[in-house]
Amino acid sequence: MEYLFNFELEYDEKSPFGKDPDKDCEFLLEASRKVNSNLDITKIKTAFYYCVEKHKDVKRKSGYPYYTHPLNVALILVREFSFQDTNSIIACLLHDTLEDVEGLLKSEIEDLFGDDVAEIVDAVTKISHDQIQKEAGVSKELLKGLTYRKLFIALVKDVRVILIKLADRLHNMRTLHYMSESSQKRISDETLNFYVPIAHRLGLNKIKMELENRAFYYIDRENYEAIRVALTTKRRDFINYIRVFSDLIQDSLNQNNLRHTLTIVHKHEYEIYKMISDGKSLSDIDNFYSIVIVLNTNDIHECYRAHGVLANAFNTTSFIDYISHSKIDWYKSIYTELIGPDGKRIELLIRTEEMEKIAEEGFAAKYSFKSGRIRELNFTDKEIDNWGEWMQDIITDLGEQ
Repeated sequence: MEYLFNFELEYDEKSPFGKDPDKDCEFLLEASRKVNSNLDITKIKTAFYYCVEKHKDVKRKSGYPYYTHPLNVALILVREFSFQDTNSIIACLLHDTLEDVEGLLKSEIEDLFGDDVAEIVDAVTKISHDQIQKEAGVSKELLKGLTYRKLFIALVKDVRVILIKLADRLHNMRTLHYMSESSQKRISDETLNFYVPIAHRLGLNKIKMELENRAFYYIDRENYEAIRVALTTKRRDFINYIRVFSDLIQDSLNQNNLRHTLTIVHKHEYEIYKMISDGKSLSDIDNFYSIVIVLNTNDIHECYRAHGVLANAFNTTSFIDYISHSKIDWYKSIYTELIGPDGKRIELLIRTEEMEKIAEEGFAAKYSFKSGRIRELNFTDKEIDNWGEWMQDIITDLGEQ
């Protein structure tokens, strides 16, 4: 199996939304029913038409009615972030109302949709750069540090706030081609420096990759296209080599009764760009892909056994144990590099099924969002210290800049 990250640059050129609010509403309700049949569909429907009314006569740069943006954000939350509670969907639909609708008070949202929804919408609004700068009266140099602080407080209190901010940014990045060139670069720079680290720390790998690639495209289109073309050529030239070596790996595992699934994961353009920025030449990069082995078990000891089997069959150049020393984003894996035929290095990751789920879904694999009751992330003292140190490093770097 192979996984190649891809995305459409002009995401909504043929968007079905914005022509008929009734059809758009039914589309959202059907998507919601698919993830959780126990959602309060009537309440979501009321919130949708409230959103349409509050944003009436307002259009996005694309020319689409403004309500299509919160609609798309809600769909991202449901279909891509695995959120399955009524209040999260409603808060998504209303996430721009307090900031954009003149005269609208938090109390009105409380009266119509309850305290929980109002608190989420209010928290999302307060994390906006403009709002923080207005409240604190600080320079732009300290703005990101204060915004990170607000984000962390919101994360500990209610993780849904962060997810809505990420879904909001993801849709804005998907429709960035409608903005001016200066806006594209400014928003992309903010995305790389602000939202990508958050997605990374939450283990939202697919979201992180898409944000990175889209931002890279708008910041340095020439380099993005050069790397994309070069990667296409290298993949074509090396695909048979990769497949042959993958077969050798699978044979070794099967001979030792290690049932598994093997996936060839191609690295995305921004990941290669970072390697080049570290001084590597594109022509010298062999590991422009990773081989991921997911063992058909949740017994972590089998990961070590699998590594031992492969280390005996092939030469290895490195070994990092992210199982006993897991990352801050709950990611666990054994990382190693094997020397393949012709001396080429192969990056290899070994996981259990549970570890794979966390690698794919991040913290969403650890916490259930079906009922909306599990909102607070119960960090250990060590995890809180790690988060605090990470954020302090960012704030210090910004201060030095």
